[in-house]
Amino acid sequence: PTQPPQGGVTADLVLFASVENNLFDIYKDVTYHLILVNRGPDAAAGITVRAGLPQGFVHTSNFTTDGQYNLFFQRWEVGFLASGDTARLDLTLFPLVENNLVDNFFQVLTSDQTDPTSTPGNDTDNTANEDDEAMVTISPNPFGGGNEPDNLMAFGKGQAVATAIFPVPASLSIRVQAVGYEEIPATEIVVFDHLGRQMQSHETALELG
Repeated sequence: PTQPPQGGVTADLVLFASVENNLFDIYKDVTYHLILVNRGPDAAAGITVRAGLPQGFVHTSNFTTDGQYNLFFQRWEVGFLASGDTARLDLTLFPLVENNLVDNFFQVLTSDQTDPTSTPGNDTDNTANEDDEAMVTISPNPFGGGNEPDNLMAFGKGQAVATAIFPVPASLSIRVQAVGYEEIPATEIVVFDHLGRQMQSHETALELG
């Protein structure tokens, strides 16, 4: 709700940020969860929170319990938050990059009340050292699919090579290398395109290397 502050001049705003999995896969959504708590003693209005898109990530969707997400300015416009209340933003992003650590820094930018433990909008180095700031770092998933396989096998990015352009359709050869501690006597390799559509599947045995 949007209301004027209920008197007083002090509101301690505390920001938390997290993801469900600190490993991410290219072309698979990542959802950041932001929780903003007003520890009071007074209500606050005019609250905005920096909630940007890391380089190589694009916006998929968002959900807020209070206010709205402004994609153009990449900030969460919370508005009013009573003392003792909590607001939440779920920000879902789509990664177009891989093989890099991804940091996402969040901070309360504005509030019409004085915060006794931090200063809104004062960050200069993307470091979370006040309680109105938060940082989430996610890493590329070396195993794919979000979980490490039981047999400790990892499959690198498949190399697809066009061996014919005409006639259409072109013929593709795909090389997959297994890296791990043991062989896989029989497994199914499934090939997807960049939109996640299955292109081909093949059952085969894999030797190390």
